[in-house]
Order: sequence, then C-alpha cells, then structure tokens
Amino acid sequence: MEPIAVTPVDSHPAPLFQAGEQRGNLVAVEGIDGSGKSTLVAHLFDHLSGQGRPVFRVTRYMVPALTRLWLRLVEEDLVDQYEAAALAVADYYTGLANAIGPALDAGKIVLADRYHFSHQVHFCLRGVDPEQLQAWFAAAQPPILTIYLEVPVGITLDRLRLMNKPDFWECGLDHRPGMSIGKAWRQFLENRPSTEELEHHFYRYQSAAKVLFQQILPPSTTVILDGTLPSDELLGRCLRLLDRAEARQELLEGQPVFHSKA
Repeated sequence: MEPIAVTPVDSHPAPLFQAGEQRGNLVAVEGIDGSGKSTLVAHLFDHLSGQGRPVFRVTRYMVPALTRLWLRLVEEDLVDQYEAAALAVADYYTGLANAIGPALDAGKIVLADRYHFSHQVHFCLRGVDPEQLQAWFAAAQPPILTIYLEVPVGITLDRLRLMNKPDFWECGLDHRPGMSIGKAWRQFLENRPSTEELEHHFYRYQSAAKVLFQQILPPSTTVILDGTLPSDELLGRCLRLLDRAEARQELLEGQPVFHSKA
C-alpha cells in the first residue's frame, strides 16, 4: 500500500466540543486487530472498579442503531466508504454527547476499547481523505492517555486463529479496486477465499494499519506498550501510567502533555 500523509493530531486546535465541568478522565486503548485491546480494557475495568473507582467502558462504535443501519446499507449495497465514514463520525459524536461526556462529568474514568483514532486508520486505508477525517474529528474529546499495544502481526494472527478468524473486515476485503462495499461483501460470501488467501490479506492490511497508527496517534499522550507481556505485568504498567497521567493532568489544569514509551 502507498504511504498516506497524515498531519499529527496534536497539530490541531483545541477541540470544539466542551462537556460540562469534567471531573473524570478518558483513557484510550488502541492497536491492530488481535493485539489484546479488549482483554486489557476488561482487566483495567475490573481492577479499577474493584478498588471502588467509578469506571465507564465504551467501544469504538457506541450507537447500536447506527451500527445496524450501516450493516443494512452494506447488505443492500447502498453505502460507500465516505458515507460509512460519515456514519462512524455520527456514531462518535452521538456517543460523546450521550455516553462519554456524561461519564466524564460524573467523575468517572472512561476506558475506550478503540477510539476515533481507529476510525481514522480504518477509513484512511479505504481511500477516505485523511484531512477530511481529521476535520470531522477535530472536536473529539482528547484522552489524557492513549495506550498503543505493539504486537507483531504474526502473533495477532496466531491469536485470531483460535477464534476461527481473521474475518472479512480484519482483512480489509471491503476495500477492493472498482468494487463497492456491498459487492465485495457478496463476493466474499459467495466465493470465500482460502485460509491462506485470507491470512495474506490480513498480514498486508494490518501491517499498513500499524504504520498509519504511528502517524495518527497523538504523540503527546501516547504510550507504546509491548502487548505480548504477561497480562499481570501489562496491567501493572498501565495502572502506573494512568496514575502518572492523572497526576500530570491535575498539575497542568487539564492540558495533556504526557508522553512515554514503555
């Protein structure tokens, strides 16, 4: 895949969206498919809630009705990649207003199992203009900490094999030259590629996603962690990073400048 030029997120002005008097903090966990994001978020949620801290968990898609609409439009071949991206943006801002914002206002730690950065990577790799995506997400709520799980593509593939994956989307097969999303989906169902072909597409697509994540994630708040670490060690590192990020956030009166690579 050709390199995609992306302006770092930190170069954008302050977000346009302002929730109420926020007393909570947002933490995003990012990484390619199979890197362990959901597992880490679950461990963080259990640990923090077990300590009596108010925690709220969200995923990249926050509005089930919009997800169902998108899937129906794909099945009916009535949506292209730009329109799918617009639906993702609508989902994000609806979720921000109805879920993330109120949770932050209530003083909760919001854990995002993928955030809008994943939307940007997803749609950049499907031909949507990166500058358009950045403009759409310019008003996004910034996390005080973004944890990126670095895992070799081969290891993520081994993990997904245990779940009879990768699937159509994880291989990027919805983006085929000269083919709509709906047509690509029908072709996949009617003539499913071999396991070898699927894994070839997965490796190529996820390798490109890793490169793009490096360009899109905000450098001032992103921490890169080895996603192959034992779960207890990985959880411990994340908790220490969260403590430091929250302390820094308080000292700087809400201006996130934390950056580290662990």
